[in-house]
Amino acid sequence: QDALLETDLSQLSIHDSGISLIEKFPRELLWKIFDMTLESIHNIRLISRAIKSEGDQYLLQRKTIHFVNHVVFDFQCVPGPLRDLSPDELWDRVG
Repeated sequence: QDALLETDLSQLSIHDSGISLIEKFPRELLWKIFDMTLESIHNIRLISRAIKSEGDQYLLQRKTIHFVNHVVFDFQCVPGPLRDLSPDELWDRVG
C-alpha cells in the first residue's frame, strides 16, 4: 500500500502561477469589490501582500467610510411617567 501511495504522489503535480486571479484584476474592479464588501475588507486584505497594498491604498484614498446611508431620529414627548407602563400601554401613548 505504501508503494501505491508513493506512485500516486509521484504523479501529482501542482501548477502554481504565483499570482491569484484576484491579483490580476484591474484596480478599478478591485476597488469596486472593496466598495461592495467594506465590512470584510480586513479579511480580503489577508489574501496576499499585493491585495493588502491595494486595500491600504483604497482606505487611504477614502476620506470617510459610510456604513449607513440614511438615519432618522423621531422624538415625541409622552406625557406622564413611563416607568410604570407596560409595553402595550407605552405603545398606545406613542403609537
